[in-house]
Amino acid sequence: MTMRDPSTPAGRIIFMHIPKTGGTALHSAFLRAFAGTRQVFPYRFEFQFDGVEPAEHDFYSGHIGYDVAARIGGRTITVLRDPVDRVLSVYYFFRHLFETGAERNVKTVLAAQYDLPTFLSLTDNPYLMLELRNRMVWQLAGSCELPARQAYLSQGHREEALLDVAIKNLSRITIVGIDTNMDRIARLAREKLAVDLSIEIENVTPNRIAKKDIDPCVLQAAEAWVGLDRQLYAAAQELVRHD
Repeated sequence: MTMRDPSTPAGRIIFMHIPKTGGTALHSAFLRAFAGTRQVFPYRFEFQFDGVEPAEHDFYSGHIGYDVAARIGGRTITVLRDPVDRVLSVYYFFRHLFETGAERNVKTVLAAQYDLPTFLSLTDNPYLMLELRNRMVWQLAGSCELPARQAYLSQGHREEALLDVAIKNLSRITIVGIDTNMDRIARLAREKLAVDLSIEIENVTPNRIAKKDIDPCVLQAAEAWVGLDRQLYAAAQELVRHD
């Protein structure tokens, strides 16, 4: 494909990147594999995908929900992670961003200001709800952005109803990955996308406490954020087992 050829759904690849699931490593692996031979959409956040003409790019990758991915159209890949592991990773990543000065915003300030138990107790904070509360389910059901969540809930819908939608959408995705098995993702990329990936470890937060060293009561507090994500993750594991 030349740079002037429009992309088609059959050749287009969309990576729905759920934060802190190993997605940075996978995104980088795609860029290395393409090495300038594909037209890559340059933005990563959902609001930046508004008004996109799908045929203009061959590869779309970002923190987008299923609705955006479906509108673009193409072969889709996503990676899930154990929900509590993901919550812990988010917390320590935010602390790292604040401590290094890489990012200073409400989320990173909260992580720097509070220890993990207190951070997990901030269940009514909208910024943390966006990042932690059933993030995987919201993203796979449609969109995890706060306006989309608020619009859905304001219509009287229950969050629990999204689980079935997310599981159905999961079954429509070309490659569903689990972060602990990147070799499988690379194999499926060769088989289903005709892309050879060399996935290297990236974006690992230094000096974080291992899950095994965290008080079980604190881990239970983390579980309170991710009840639906836990069920979605189990469905993803079942899909993976049947590959």
